[in-house]
Amino acid sequence: MAHRRCAALLPPSSSKRRKALLVDLRGRAPSTHLLLLLLLGASLLLSPLAPPLRADAAVTDVFKPFCDSSSYVDPPPSGWKKWSDPATWPAGKVPGVGMAMGVNATVPCGVGVLLDTNVTLYLLEINGWLKVEAAGPLQVLAAFVLNQGRVTVGTADAPYRGKLTVNLTGAANELTITRPPAAPYQPRSVGVRVFATVGGRLELNGMYGNAPAWTTLAATAAAGATSIRVKGDMTAWPVGGVIAIASTDFDRNQAENFTITSVAAGPGNTTVLGLGGALTWMHWGEAVAAGAAGLAVDEAAEVALLSRAIVIQGHQNPDDPLIGGHLIVMQTAERQLIKGVELVNMGQQGNLGRYPMHFHLCQDVTGSVVSSCSVHDSNQRCYVVHGTWNLRLEWNLGINTKGHCFLLEDAIEFGNTFINNLGFLQEPVKRLLQPTDAIPATQSDDAPSTFWITNPNNTFIGNIAAGSFDSGFWFQLPGRVEGPSALFPNAAGVTPFLIPLGPFVGNAAHSNGRAGLRTYPSGYRPRLNGGVSNVQEKSGINAPQVNITMTSFRAYKNQFIGMFIHNSDGLHIRGAQVADNAVVGIELNRDQAVVISNSVFIGESANIGNPTMCDNPSNNFGGCKALASAGVCDLPLPLAKARSNSRTVSRYAPKYGILIDQADPPAHGWTMGVPHRIVNCSFSGFSNRCHPAAAISPNGHAAYVWPATYTSAALTFPDASPALYLVPRSRGQLGFDGGYGDAGPLAGTYVWRDEDGSMVGGSGGFAVANNTALLPAGDLCTAKPEWNGYACPGTCYRTVSIDGGSAGFTLVPAGTTNSSSSGSSGAGSVSSNGAQFVNVLAGRGYVVKPGGSSAAPADYTVSYADGGFGCNSPVVLQFPLPRAGYTWQLTPSDDIFWQACSGVTLPYTRIAQAQWLCLDAAPVLQISLGANSSATVVLTQVPGNFSCLHIQCGIIPPSSNWSYSDAMKYPPEFLAYAPPAKWKVARAPFGYGGQGEVTTIAHAGPGALAWYFRASFTLKYAGCYRSLLFGYKASDGIVVYVNGGEAFRSNMPATKPVTVATPAVMDASPRAPWSTAIVSVSEVRVMSGRNSIMVELHATQAYAWEVHFNMWVAAVGSSCPLTRFFDQRSSLAFSSVLGGAAAAAGK
Repeated sequence: MAHRRCAALLPPSSSKRRKALLVDLRGRAPSTHLLLLLLLGASLLLSPLAPPLRADAAVTDVFKPFCDSSSYVDPPPSGWKKWSDPATWPAGKVPGVGMAMGVNATVPCGVGVLLDTNVTLYLLEINGWLKVEAAGPLQVLAAFVLNQGRVTVGTADAPYRGKLTVNLTGAANELTITRPPAAPYQPRSVGVRVFATVGGRLELNGMYGNAPAWTTLAATAAAGATSIRVKGDMTAWPVGGVIAIASTDFDRNQAENFTITSVAAGPGNTTVLGLGGALTWMHWGEAVAAGAAGLAVDEAAEVALLSRAIVIQGHQNPDDPLIGGHLIVMQTAERQLIKGVELVNMGQQGNLGRYPMHFHLCQDVTGSVVSSCSVHDSNQRCYVVHGTWNLRLEWNLGINTKGHCFLLEDAIEFGNTFINNLGFLQEPVKRLLQPTDAIPATQSDDAPSTFWITNPNNTFIGNIAAGSFDSGFWFQLPGRVEGPSALFPNAAGVTPFLIPLGPFVGNAAHSNGRAGLRTYPSGYRPRLNGGVSNVQEKSGINAPQVNITMTSFRAYKNQFIGMFIHNSDGLHIRGAQVADNAVVGIELNRDQAVVISNSVFIGESANIGNPTMCDNPSNNFGGCKALASAGVCDLPLPLAKARSNSRTVSRYAPKYGILIDQADPPAHGWTMGVPHRIVNCSFSGFSNRCHPAAAISPNGHAAYVWPATYTSAALTFPDASPALYLVPRSRGQLGFDGGYGDAGPLAGTYVWRDEDGSMVGGSGGFAVANNTALLPAGDLCTAKPEWNGYACPGTCYRTVSIDGGSAGFTLVPAGTTNSSSSGSSGAGSVSSNGAQFVNVLAGRGYVVKPGGSSAAPADYTVSYADGGFGCNSPVVLQFPLPRAGYTWQLTPSDDIFWQACSGVTLPYTRIAQAQWLCLDAAPVLQISLGANSSATVVLTQVPGNFSCLHIQCGIIPPSSNWSYSDAMKYPPEFLAYAPPAKWKVARAPFGYGGQGEVTTIAHAGPGALAWYFRASFTLKYAGCYRSLLFGYKASDGIVVYVNGGEAFRSNMPATKPVTVATPAVMDASPRAPWSTAIVSVSEVRVMSGRNSIMVELHATQAYAWEVHFNMWVAAVGSSCPLTRFFDQRSSLAFSSVLGGAAAAAGK
């Protein structure tokens, strides 16, 4: 293969001869090479192909400077030589001056050249040192600039005072680097129209004075104005320089460019800039008030100086205007200072790796800075950080460019710092990079953002995205490192969407086509050590969650959403300023554990933008009319009707501060129990005169429910903006219909917890959807038409999971007309719409019915889905029999405590109760979930018939008063019908040993192992009952009598008689759950009127260290009309814990 070697300046010492092989200009065929190079007067050098490179060497190696360090001392070994001096060059001929473009020039090792004249070259190769000091203006016209040594134009402390323009022209060949960073090596192409630094160093400073690259307006600039006032001292900005003024409306294309005609100090710390024309658009220049003292959102337009003293530009290509020049720092760890460089017509659209400013696989570049540069009117991206870490980018501009602008390419880039960078007018590319092994499919330059972030472990402070086609800041975090960076040793195991966020402070986004910021599509779930953890042997998504913070983010005038947080968790949005976004300030979409605090939200401010027509809708909101003053509208006309207008969404669309959408658990398996929380936030400017508007709202299209643990506290509404808008269903809405997402399938289940009453009043409670199935009895709730709901202080709601398959279910309040009919989704019911989760009023009973016309599912799994937060009432769910000939079989888990009558007076804590109710003679299985229960109950259909046997609970309740004798001898009156007159009376439980006994009794001793107890009950209609049901806790054994006749014994010898000295068979724990026994009334003498229960309790041995006794009694029957029973609604049937005893009770 033919290689082209540069005609070069000879070094002063023969010890620094030319390196054997430097660059290769590759074309389509060797013959083309030969012809072209001969025409250009270059020499040819034939060389065999380089040896093959190991798979990762081309990525992981870095280039060193071409020369040793002695070449880069000031002055260089040869001293400084002027380019224009013939004595500087071999044969006394100055290259690039008065010649055709085909000439090449090389600055070799040990030589320092001062560029002091215009030059036209094919290849400019710097191996030694090239410096520019002359004021110029100077121009370098070249197809290729290759820096392998050092290029200096100005210094960090002394900006270049002249004007230097580097024009990168077209060429038929690519520039290929063939020298090795380390053996073995292979050629590396840097393409065409390129300014490439390969192992070298750039020291460039073309910024004008010490003024920053951009500022903001100090006052609103009206359309037609010919001057603007900006903040700060910008007097160093040059007359004749070009500025860009960002839009402050929904339409990013209201940005405008002007030439500065005058610069003068203004009042205070401001500067007045004269413009070479009149403003077409109004540009806002102040903060907008948030309805309360000290609260405001700064919406002042950014003003950026595009011009620089150093310009690198791609020569216009009439054949392909999308192919400009490109600047690349390739696999170089040398410290770079690139400040104040203007890059115009740069980037080569559709070509991989060809960008205006590109740090390519440089790895650690600590100390390198890109500052105050201006990329504008360019073709493909702006500043690309690729396989590079610890780079600092500050005060840079990216304006009127194609594709993403500030970009982290492969998701391995970390430790980079972005400070005070500004970009706007990022437009879609026409040629999208096609996915290959080197180009991840996730790249999306056809929907560009200003900041495209693939690795969150970077610093972003004070950056502004002021108008991109899609989003301002786009966190598109993949599941692995992509592209060639995947070959880096430190890429193994890196999962970017699990990596904690670096500092993200004071950034802003406005006038973007979709969102100011979004985490999409993979979301963001930061984990300890980036998902690699040894904590409980958990790694990846199962590693411990890390809470991260986005601080002081400002979002306004975005055409849809200020911040779109998708599929993310553990995010704290603190100190946000969110205003004037077209539809939503912040949307939480399939997230959990998001906190929004200390933030300001404004629906519509005084900045109404630049409407060209008044909005006079004929809709059903009323009051939505143009303001009286001529030419001023209360809402801009939709942009869809005219591109010059300022709104892109329907004027009927709503406006919400915070929208919470689809709180459904994704495949990771997390629950709904980790709530969102909104605290210490202010909401103003949300007026529903033209559309639904509120501080907080659900998405009406959401197919999943808000969990009842979503909370807020310390909210303020300075202008009485509606706190909520609970999107109505197709029926049952209290207020007007929404127009956007109305008839949400779960709208009837929305609730919101107010921790302190700042929303609903009182000391806190819930805001509740307009659904009678959710409202408590009485006047606890106040109707709020503007919410389409109610304020319910002092109430408590829970989210339950009832998983019965895709058919879903409907909940109907127990005891209502609907409870005995087919499932309903009207205002008096709660429908899951096929989902698993639903909100209910704690303490209220609900009948669970299959969704729609579906039959009952094969099984239900029932539990809380919200983690619990202290309600003192249970959630009660009732399941009718699934179908004829079938019943429910129960499977307990966790800490379920099965009981029938025993729980009547017990507190609802961490328990679940399961019991059968007989409602209108129809069996219903009732599940009561205690307030703090973590229990899960599974109901499974099994064949079986059920006879509704009524149980009268409370005949003798648990922990009742009993007469007792602890004299440790047998009392003769024990079994008499008449109550003993001299026995002591006290409340159960009885015993000793510290197991919750209320009444302590005497201790057992030798030959004295028994205690005696009596209680009575009354039955009005004894003939209606078939059995007595006993529940007891006895340590150790008992013998039970009814009206003097033995009913049953437990843990006692079967032989009779039993004396005071008879021991129990074995030790029994007082901590065991309730035991039950059923006795037929035909076996004992139960009578109408008063009946007596006698119990003798026996220990296993003398000096037993603990004994315990408690009992409850119920009556079972079904042979009488329901009106004769104690209370139809508290009549219970047997829990499945009784097993076969239930069948016996019915005989």
